[in-house]
Amino acid sequence: MTAADTRLKAQTVLALLKSATPLFQSGLLMGSICAAVAIFGTGVPGRVLALSGLIILLLQNYFHWRVRLDTELLPLLISEGEHRFDQALGDIFPDKARTLAARSLEQRLQGTKRLFRIQCGLTLLLTILTLSTLIMQLSHPSL
Repeated sequence: MTAADTRLKAQTVLALLKSATPLFQSGLLMGSICAAVAIFGTGVPGRVLALSGLIILLLQNYFHWRVRLDTELLPLLISEGEHRFDQALGDIFPDKARTLAARSLEQRLQGTKRLFRIQCGLTLLLTILTLSTLIMQLSHPSL
């Protein structure tokens, strides 16, 4: 793979990462619904589902932060090259920079895509939990 191909692939991954913000925003909305059910809902099963949704929201928040960080760092990696990027990252995170130094750009892009897929999966799981919570509360309000 040529340097131009790698740069195009990295820019494509960057465009993908920029689409993560609506996932997080929808997660916040669903998390708000889960919080409302956890606080005001009736019945243990609905509250347990709602609390599970809040835990998933916290996980999604972490992965969104990681995706946003990669969204900001990926242009630096593309423009400065792996060696200079690792040196700059080493000033902030010495341990992380040492482990990254052995990774190719392709491996780094795979890791970034993995973070994005995890965030998508958490959003899907949160959607399912929120809908289940709402259905349970609306169909059996006393449970």
